[in-house]
Amino acid sequence: MNPLLSCDPRLPEGLGATLPIPLNAQQAIDFPALEGLLKRMEPVDFIRLVNSEIGVRDGKAYAGMVSFIREVLPKPTKIIESLPSTETRDVVRYCASRAEATRDLPLPDAWLVRPPVSRDVTLAGVIAHLRSVAESTECPVVAVMTGLTLEGRSRRQLVEAIADHPNIAGMMLTGAQALTWPRHKSLRVWVTGDTAILPMFAMGCDAVISQLAVAFPKKLKQIAETARFGAWAESRMALEPLFHLMQHLEELPSPAGIKTILSHLSHCEPHLRLPHTGLAASERDALYADLAKLELNQTATEPR
Repeated sequence: MNPLLSCDPRLPEGLGATLPIPLNAQQAIDFPALEGLLKRMEPVDFIRLVNSEIGVRDGKAYAGMVSFIREVLPKPTKIIESLPSTETRDVVRYCASRAEATRDLPLPDAWLVRPPVSRDVTLAGVIAHLRSVAESTECPVVAVMTGLTLEGRSRRQLVEAIADHPNIAGMMLTGAQALTWPRHKSLRVWVTGDTAILPMFAMGCDAVISQLAVAFPKKLKQIAETARFGAWAESRMALEPLFHLMQHLEELPSPAGIKTILSHLSHCEPHLRLPHTGLAASERDALYADLAKLELNQTATEPR
């Protein structure tokens, strides 16, 4: 934890992994493959679930799915869920329905909340949306800023406004945003992107969410932990063989890119739900070429 900050202790820090949901050829969840992925997640600190990727629309069934994931996950690993809409009314209703559906099941450890996407939305509208969602749930909220383009003064106003709410515990940024957005002592800073792991921890960010951590959790944890505790040379040496693959993966649509990697490593099939589509043959071949350059361990599951 950054010693200069006094953030909400409910929110995890360290290495997060976005979990793609394995599917079979009939577009149903491949539970054996999902269980295998979850059991490999012991090194990571938390996983991010994307509601649309799971594809379960019934609230009670979705809660049961999350309960299954929690039961299989190693105990210390937390679950962070992305809310399925950017409309304030829909999100508030969803939080209420999930609370009702999960009366006997645990809720996630935090929600990722995106701002409204309307072109007409104002700064005051974004603030009102985030605060309304935060007031509708007992789970801590992380405000997703990755799609926002705001000038410096507006950024400061937004960060200060949401930091005043006791249930808004953090904000999620891209690596480029983290270089320019203001910080606040009560908000944890999460950053998305594998290539951001080393520089973002060097800047005092609290967590980085990685796609590649699902494929190589031990290696990504090594990179993240050595960076968090200032062993820069060791972290850089561990990251160097993976850097080109990380760059390539971030250029590809999610979850098609990571599912192609997981399929190549025999962890799951590369099936996707619409509107997601698979990679072109040239894109797959390029990913395979990147993987072929890695020196994997004897079990062919992690880079050396």
